[in-house]
Amino acid sequence: MISYECERCGTALQSPSSMAGKEDTCPACEHVFIVPTPVGRSHWALTLSLAAGFFLMGILATLVITRWLHRTSDEAQEHQAKAHEGGPSNARPQGQGTPLKCDHFQPVAVLRGDSLDLRLETDLPDFTLVMVSVSRAYRKRGDTSATKYPIAYFQERGTVGAWRQPRSLGVADSLFEELLRKRMDTMASLFGEPFEVEGSDIEEAIKVSFTVPVNQDSPDFGDRNINLQGKMVTQHGAIRIVVAELRLPRPLDPKSIHSYASTRAHYASLQVGVAYQVSRETPLMPEFEPSDPLAAIAQMKRLPPSSLILVAEVRNNRDRPWYRVVASEPGGRPLGEGWINSAALIGQELRATSWPKSQ
Repeated sequence: MISYECERCGTALQSPSSMAGKEDTCPACEHVFIVPTPVGRSHWALTLSLAAGFFLMGILATLVITRWLHRTSDEAQEHQAKAHEGGPSNARPQGQGTPLKCDHFQPVAVLRGDSLDLRLETDLPDFTLVMVSVSRAYRKRGDTSATKYPIAYFQERGTVGAWRQPRSLGVADSLFEELLRKRMDTMASLFGEPFEVEGSDIEEAIKVSFTVPVNQDSPDFGDRNINLQGKMVTQHGAIRIVVAELRLPRPLDPKSIHSYASTRAHYASLQVGVAYQVSRETPLMPEFEPSDPLAAIAQMKRLPPSSLILVAEVRNNRDRPWYRVVASEPGGRPLGEGWINSAALIGQELRATSWPKSQ
């Protein structure tokens, strides 16, 4: 499972790993977003990381519960002492308190070339947490659903006080192109889901979003912001949030608009007749399903990083692809022929490339 927060309302969410990089909707505020992707980890590394995380969470939970029990016991003793003395109790029902008003919540944005000057005007106190994002959306070429996928130039969790003063953020066309290519490469290499985007599929406006999420640090907001009131407050079910958005027209430079396509490849989806470049040392076995594994290992070659492989055949062994390849250095010097287990390609940055003409 992938744990994260809704970028709009801050609600804690979880999605299956299979949803990484795909569109989902927050059940609390109905905001559409892309499920974050655990980039750059192998399956084993991710598993070990999660196991370590759960172990540390268990220790932390034990400490928190122990501290809470001590605190509860101390408060109970104090309450009993005051009751015995006839003094008043300071306890109040959870979620009840002085209302926090929000009648004004307005982002102020000024575009200056490749920069965006951004600040916030509001009557909320400085300690209020806000989630800020600046993004541009795209559509996948050929996607009949017309779904829009946002890419963030910038996103941050900060405070109202910090955003009262203007900040300058980069929104250059080159930055969006870089972020888009990274998204495409991630989808292709991790999930085998390459897609293409044309200039006409990219929105002409930049979206600015400020949100007061539900998980505030200050108890003054109450559970799920129950104490938050005012003209700008929106209620979604049991939670209360404040959202303000701006759309700033800023078309990409026509000179930079062209078709985008990823050259990354998924380790289990290599195609016959296509050449790829490996990113790290890769074992090249002499045969498929060797009768003598020890002898095969003794004859195994190790292709150095940046080697090129041309796929000649694909076979499956226990639902895992094996590739019969011809290997070469980038300059064209032959490195031999053999079989590569797709498991050896997990976590690599495989990129489709051209095969040396001399081969």
